[in-house]
Amino acid sequence: MKHSLKTGFVFFILYCVSGSIWGRSAVDSVIHQRNETYLDYKHFIESMEARTWINMVNLTTKAKAVVEIDNDIINYYLFKELEKNKKYSGQIEKLNMEIAMLKKESEVRKMVLEEKRFLLNVLFIIIGTISILFLIILILFIDRQVRYRSVKVELERAYSGKEDYPTENDKQQEVMELNMKTGRLNSEISTLKSEIIGLKKANMDKEEELQKEISSRKQVEEEIRELIKQIKSYGKS
Repeated sequence: MKHSLKTGFVFFILYCVSGSIWGRSAVDSVIHQRNETYLDYKHFIESMEARTWINMVNLTTKAKAVVEIDNDIINYYLFKELEKNKKYSGQIEKLNMEIAMLKKESEVRKMVLEEKRFLLNVLFIIIGTISILFLIILILFIDRQVRYRSVKVELERAYSGKEDYPTENDKQQEVMELNMKTGRLNSEISTLKSEIIGLKKANMDKEEELQKEISSRKQVEEEIRELIKQIKSYGKS
């Protein structure tokens, strides 16, 4: 019983001083004590002349003391190994969380670049739409000027008393040419209107994609914040 208390106390001392600056000297002291106990046991065996009951009890006690000290030393090193493994496991878990956070940050950067690229495309679409509208206005202005000039020419010819007054065929030919020009202008206007409708649809699709990207980005940012909270809480623990 005394030896059990003694060896238990030895293990308790080893456990308490293992993390201090005296830990190494304490372990050396226990090992030295074990060697002395073993030498005492060995010397007792060699010097024992008769196997009396008292000698056998003493021999058993000394052998038990050696075994218990050995068990304490083995338990100490097992405990140290378990603590080391636990520490490494915690570090690995923390590194895995940091890696996951870096991956999320990389995804956010990629999403930001894609968002900037998308906004640039939208800007080009807006500029293209404005250019087409300006072109339509210019075509309408030219068409109006052509109509105005044709009407002006007709009026001048109607009120002029010159001999070179155009014939009915000439008038019809000019009217046909004006109608053809007007038809071409109307066709171009219709084409431009169709292009504008397509650009508007593409712009709406881009806006919808942008909303989806923004929602996905918010979700990733929320996951990163959760990872940061977990890492901070893990560091505190």
